Amino acid sequence: MYIPLLDWRRNKHHLWIASAIEFLCVQAAGCCCSLVDCMPFIFGAVRDHMKLLIQRVEILRNDPESNEDNNYEELVQCIMDHKLILE
Repeated sequence: MYIPLLDWRRNKHHLWIASAIEFLCVQAAGCCCSLVDCMPFIFGAVRDHMKLLIQRVEILRNDPESNEDNNYEELVQCIMDHKLILE
């Protein structure tokens, strides 16, 4: 990698600085590439989780034999599961 203000052949100090700059650039490029590769999986997992949560919330309070305490417990369990998955 060419850095106009640093001549790595001049001394070891310039060599170490140039090497560190090149290392950081390569690390940043690697992070960007891995993020681009992982994003579809992350968004897919979040989207699927949200679909399941929506389905679960939609069926709350549909059982006529269930009382308010049971409905409340189911809602609390939904929220706890949602928090657990997001962590």
